[in-house]
Formats: sequence, structure tokens, C-alpha cells
Amino acid sequence: MHAARRLYLALLGMAFVSAAMVTPLDLRRARAQADEDPAGLIDMAAAADRRGDYPAALSAYQRALTIEQASGDTPGVRSALVGLGNVYHHVGQYNQALQAYNQALALDAGSGALLVDIGAVYHDLGQYDQALGAYDAGLVLLRQAGDSLGEAAALSNVGVTYDRQGRNEDALGAYQRALELQRDRDARGPAGITLGNIGLVLDHLKRFGEAQAADNQALSLLREAGDRRAEAIVLANLGLLPGGAAHRGTH
Repeated sequence: MHAARRLYLALLGMAFVSAAMVTPLDLRRARAQADEDPAGLIDMAAAADRRGDYPAALSAYQRALTIEQASGDTPGVRSALVGLGNVYHHVGQYNQALQAYNQALALDAGSGALLVDIGAVYHDLGQYDQALGAYDAGLVLLRQAGDSLGEAAALSNVGVTYDRQGRNEDALGAYQRALELQRDRDARGPAGITLGNIGLVLDHLKRFGEAQAADNQALSLLREAGDRRAEAIVLANLGLLPGGAAHRGTH
């Protein structure tokens, strides 16, 4: 049995909204350094997180959190907590991530995206039932909010968890529901990732022709979206199918 590489469409970071997103980064950095503006610190932290400078991200988020708590700015506290949760998740400090996300959720109980972030941490902890419970609760709120792309991302995460549990048919159903929503919104990159995940499940089910077709559709969409990383993973998975360039051999 081959060890195919999974595409994981996570909702991580989706709950993070900064008040200063439209400000040029250099200006935000200068302003944050000059007067410790918390919105500037949060944007600096998000940029550090994206480039993998996690100590810098944690430091800036923690300083922003301290300032926002002192001023009583609830939305700012929430943004800093979500950012901290994202970074802790990225570095594998799962208990700290859950603590930060749950503190943020206490300030914004109606956030479906936060519940899905929490579910993603439980997934990475291998606590799949807890992950599915958080995803289900998040899906209810995302549907109520009319956030179809958030719902699709959550369904994709549900599919990944089902896949880890060996529930292939359930995983396929979740991915297909996600794909419908993504196609409705012409979200080509996310749809390409979902099709790549569908290809993996079809491979597990030994439906190799359908897996190949799903992978080829995924490649077309990912190339249009310019997602080179996901494209490379799908190409690797495609090569592992029977008849592929890197045929895995025996099952």
C-alpha cells in the first residue's frame, strides 16, 4: 500500500481579521514600533507567521494581546488570541492553540470559523470524534451566516478526518458537498484541492480510473489558480496510480 501525500484544505487563519489590513506593511511596522499600535502589531505578527518566523509572530501577538486587554478592546483581544492560536497550531503546541482559540470563542460564540479551527487542532491531536463534533457545530453557524466558502472548507476538513478514520465513503460524500459549493462560487484553487482529495479517496476505494480523472481536473484548476505546491502534490499522487510514472507496485 502506498503512502500518498494528502492535501489538507484547512480553515486555519480564516477567523483572523485585522483592522489594519489595508495599511502598507512598512507603514504598519513603523507605526507599531513607534507607539505599539496593536493593529500594526497584529499585522506584523501575521506576516511573520506566513513567512515561518514563529518566535517573532508569538512575540508580536502577545504584545498586542496585552495592549488590547488593557484597553478593553474586545475585537482586538479576539484577533490577537486567534493569531496566537494559529501560530501555536503551526508549531505543534496544540494545547496552547486550543486554549487561545477557546478564549477567542468565549468572546465570539457565533464564530463558525473558530469552531472549525478548534476542530483542526483536535484532528492533528488524533482526537477525531472531538474534531468532528467541533466541525459539525461550526458548519451550523457557517450555514446560518451564509458563508458558503467557509462551509466548503469545513466540509473538506470533515472529509480529511473521515479519511483518517478509514471512512472512505463518508469522506467522499463530504468532499463532493464541498466541491459543489466551491464550484458555485468559482473558487478554483479550493476546488482543485478538494478534487485532489477526492482522487485520494477514490484511490483508496480502488476506483483508479475515477481517481485519475479527479486528479487531472484538480491539476487544471490548480494551474489556473497558480497553486504550485498543491499542483506538485497532485502530480505526485497521480504518479502513484496504476499506470502512473511512479507506480507503487503491489497493494
